[in-house]
Order: sequence, then C-alpha cells, then structure tokens
Amino acid sequence: MQPFIAEVVAEWEPHLQLKAMRLKLAPTSLCGFTDPAMLASIMRNLIGNGIKYTLSGGRILVGCRRRGSAVLIEVWDTGIGIAPGKLERVFDAFHQLNPEESDGLGMGLAIVRQTATMLGHEVSVKSVVGRGTVFRVSVPIVAPSHALSPPH
Repeated sequence: MQPFIAEVVAEWEPHLQLKAMRLKLAPTSLCGFTDPAMLASIMRNLIGNGIKYTLSGGRILVGCRRRGSAVLIEVWDTGIGIAPGKLERVFDAFHQLNPEESDGLGMGLAIVRQTATMLGHEVSVKSVVGRGTVFRVSVPIVAPSHALSPPH
C-alpha cells in the first residue's frame, strides 16, 4: 500500500505548499485487496478535504494500521473539526457543513461512501471541533502478491 498511497499523496504537494501545510505519510508494509483506481478516488477526496478544512500551517497524517483481517487506511487532519450531530450528514450528497465558505458541491464524501460501499469497504469518521478529523477506510488484508488487485 505504501507506494500506492505515496503516489496519491504526491499529487497534493502543490496544494500543501500553497497553504504551508505538512503532510506526513507513515510507513507501512500492509497490503490491501481492492481496486486501485477506486481506492485512489477515495484517497484523493479524503486528502483534499483534509487540506480544504485545515488552516494554513496545519498538518495531515496518512497512515495504515492492521485491524483484524483488514487494513485501516486513515487520513488525520488538524482542521476545524465537525460537530458530533453533523458527522453522519457529511456523507450525504450535496450536503455542505458551511455552504457560504465552501467552493465545492458537497459531493466528495458522498462519492467516498458510495465508492467504498461498491468495493465492500467500510468508511468511518471521528472528529473533535477545533482539533481535527480522522477518516478511516477498512480494506481487506491479503498476501503481498495480491496487493491492490481487484477481485476476479
């Protein structure tokens, strides 16, 4: 997963520089069984949201950890956070927490959830207002020889 995630992270470097932000990719040897193009779409949306809702000088961490027979891919940010009562609504299509401050349509996280569901992966979110947010995608672990391979 490491080279794959590093490739997606590298796409965001210009945006990180504009906001004087740091993005750290934690090393991992875990391998997941998934469709690489669809997982890349999920990761782009999650990292993009982290950048969008984190103030200049903030940080993002992308890492993986084993949880049973799955690898949790996590995107942590030091952004504005999401109020507890609004957490599940972030996955609704066309929903924006702050429409007057957003430049998007409110589709990014809806696409994340729909794509994850199509892949049979779970996506979850935890957040603390004023401290940041973590999004997690759970991907089945497989032997390295089958890593990032779509089902046949």
